[in-house]
Amino acid sequence: MRSVAQETKIRLSGVILNEANVGIYNSTVKITTKDGIILAYFNTGEKNNFSVQIPLSTTDSINIEVSHVSYNSVKKNGTAANLNSSQLTYILHQKIKSLETVEVKAPPTWVRGDTTFHKVSAYQEGDEKKLQDILLKMPDFSLDNDGKVLYKKQPIEKITIDNESLFSDKTELLMKNLPVHVLNTVQAIENQSSQKLLKGLDGEKKVFLNLELKKGSRMSAAFGDGEAGIGNRSRYNISPVLFSMYGKTKFGLIGNYNSIGNGIGFQQERELRSEKETNAASLLMRGYSLHLINNFENRWYIKNNQWDTRIQSNNPLSKKVSSSTEINYIRDRQKQNTYFKSSIYDGEKYQDRLDTNNNLNVPKIWAFRQTFEINPDSNKQLILKANLMLDKSNGYRYSIFRGFEINSPLERNTENNWSSMDISATYTVRKNPNFAHTFSLSANGQNLNQDAVNNSNDFGKIFNLVKPGNKLNVGLNSNYNALDAKWSLLRRGKLGNIINIGLTGSYLKTKLSNYAILSNSEEFLLAPDSLNNHSDYTYSSININIRRSEKIFFKEPLIIKADVGFLRTTIKESSRFSTLNNFVMNTSLTQQFKLWDLLNSRMNVSYVRAPLRTLEILGSYYPSTNISFYRNNQINEGQQKAHFDYSVSWRWPESLSETSVYFGYDYRLNNRLPIYNYSYFLQFTTDSLVQQGTRLLSLSISNQIPSVLINALLNFGINYSRSSALVNSPQGIQTSDFALVAFHFSLKKNWNKRFFLRAQSFYSLNIYNIPNAISSNTTNKISSLRTNLYNRFVVNKQLYLVLNANVFHNNLFTINKSVTLLTDIEMNYTLKQRPFSFSVKAENLGNERYFNIFSNSIVSQSFISVPLIGRSIYASVRYNF
Repeated sequence: MRSVAQETKIRLSGVILNEANVGIYNSTVKITTKDGIILAYFNTGEKNNFSVQIPLSTTDSINIEVSHVSYNSVKKNGTAANLNSSQLTYILHQKIKSLETVEVKAPPTWVRGDTTFHKVSAYQEGDEKKLQDILLKMPDFSLDNDGKVLYKKQPIEKITIDNESLFSDKTELLMKNLPVHVLNTVQAIENQSSQKLLKGLDGEKKVFLNLELKKGSRMSAAFGDGEAGIGNRSRYNISPVLFSMYGKTKFGLIGNYNSIGNGIGFQQERELRSEKETNAASLLMRGYSLHLINNFENRWYIKNNQWDTRIQSNNPLSKKVSSSTEINYIRDRQKQNTYFKSSIYDGEKYQDRLDTNNNLNVPKIWAFRQTFEINPDSNKQLILKANLMLDKSNGYRYSIFRGFEINSPLERNTENNWSSMDISATYTVRKNPNFAHTFSLSANGQNLNQDAVNNSNDFGKIFNLVKPGNKLNVGLNSNYNALDAKWSLLRRGKLGNIINIGLTGSYLKTKLSNYAILSNSEEFLLAPDSLNNHSDYTYSSININIRRSEKIFFKEPLIIKADVGFLRTTIKESSRFSTLNNFVMNTSLTQQFKLWDLLNSRMNVSYVRAPLRTLEILGSYYPSTNISFYRNNQINEGQQKAHFDYSVSWRWPESLSETSVYFGYDYRLNNRLPIYNYSYFLQFTTDSLVQQGTRLLSLSISNQIPSVLINALLNFGINYSRSSALVNSPQGIQTSDFALVAFHFSLKKNWNKRFFLRAQSFYSLNIYNIPNAISSNTTNKISSLRTNLYNRFVVNKQLYLVLNANVFHNNLFTINKSVTLLTDIEMNYTLKQRPFSFSVKAENLGNERYFNIFSNSIVSQSFISVPLIGRSIYASVRYNF
């Protein structure tokens, strides 16, 4: 930072003329170093001259290029000392009409309205294979903590290919599978609406991506890529990707058949489900999914056997009607052994327990979606959708415990039989540019069935049986049925302000039936009354939705949102029949503004009074897993939360350096307060709601600096958060405080596009302040440090080598501290003038066998050991077409 600040500021000026000495407007000026680092890039607009100040040493050489769409480009170079403060004249000659002989170099990034265009070839360094690889090299794209790609810190809601919606809502799937070699430009489109006829009226500001294909790919019968690889330790990968955009029918196929962890993650599985299915999933017993590690390569630790097929076909049935058919199937066999050293809160104090688990998770999911889009004319649209989802997943876990008086191993099996049918219709009319209305109707029905079998010789002691019992069957036979209707009127006033009014009616009925039966190999022994329940919950609500924008203080409008309504809940349980009436609210004020033409700011204030959900009002025990049961103690209202956040970013004058700051504060006015009880390995939780507040404070600062002094891109920043939580203890309600401090730094540099270096470091410190009365054996401070060094050497146009080294210092300040070094080397070779490339990887050269991490919550603090694959070699061939 200090070196950058001391660099000399020089001023470059110029006038742009044609051969007749007439000024040329709307020219593009690019100023670079001799190594190709961009110092300035801009358009002259309505001027035919420019003057710009840049940080540079007077001895450095620079290149200045002036271009225009109708003229040949002109380049001038020299030292900064010679060009400083002198005005140069650039004479542009009109292009020859024979376009075949003219090469026009477009800028790497340019803006047109709400769309920012990124020329893919300008950002390619040679190691990009999939869409996410190239996006992270473009400005304003980044990864969040969950590994999801953001644009200007906003999620990407939709991705289209040449404006065609193929897997468009499955952004994670396209990020990890769409090949780069077919792309011409990436278009980031802001201020978008989920319904195209409502753009500019509904006030949505979503971010979409459109991927413009190269002309050859667009006109070919099919394009894509395919990779096949094999390695030791029974590792393999076959991943065909095929798209066809030629002709009336558009088609896409993405396949993933592998044992190296490709496609594993919560996001891709979530993308298969509708909103109602995601909500209903909380009523199922949690299975034995893999213990995933954030920002950690799947190939280092996941053993699986996946069969993943995604197919979509878009067909025009007539000039006014189009059809889209989507078929998804996922089957996998995931194995993992884990070791937990935990301090678990039993309602009075934290007790130690050791768990050794042998896990097998077998997801089996089918999802079918049919969509019809009917456009009677350019101002009307009817969208009909039908979704069918089947989940036949199953899992197995064998556990050995030490602690909690557990003497016998526990063996568990769970099988899903979950089905869902969802239909919806949305009709939209855009009567004129300033007025529209829309009506939607949706219905969803789900059967939530699960069966679990637990085997342990400890069951007899847990339930105080005279005869030995070693088998506990736990299951669900539940139903979820929902109906929603919504009408909205959208209008824009004479001053450009937006007024939206909507009315939403919802009906939801859930029938929950759970059972628990204890037996042995010879006879039925017991069906505990408290664990065998049948209950009905009915929710009826009506809400008014208001959205209004008004220009009050700034050029940008103040956005006012209010969603208020009434919720009636009917509860039918074996021991309770009652009706609850609740007022619900979700309101917010959002203001974007710009200060001094430099600071881009955003401020948001919100208040939420949430509706009650089924899990929040259960009066009888309901299984959340096959060995843990959950109920509530007379919760009659939803949680309330107030939120404030402010963010500001600025780009330093006449520089590409950028700084952003975020501050957020949350205050929960009331909180759920669970009471935990354990009987050996069985957990029983009774939840309640208390009128006592908790808080969350967040602060982050990040900087991006392209340093001319060292010809590198620097990123660094700090994150701080502090939160509180409530815990019930024999001494009453106690407050626990948690603090996180994190630093990150990265440097990217290349030497003549032959040697590429990326160095990254991330440090985090967690501080836990748990009340002394219950925290005698807990850890109050823990930190971790990760360092990554990625080197790529380009031997020639066909061959490059990679060395990737990662050092993890985990669980610092504890007796469980560990150091893990994961080093990979890779060789990639592309055939000359052939679409084939070959890759050989040697992974985990140090043969590290375990990775140790830490997990924390009020319920437990756990040091977790996850086995790694070990030293391995993997070879693959890729074909691009």
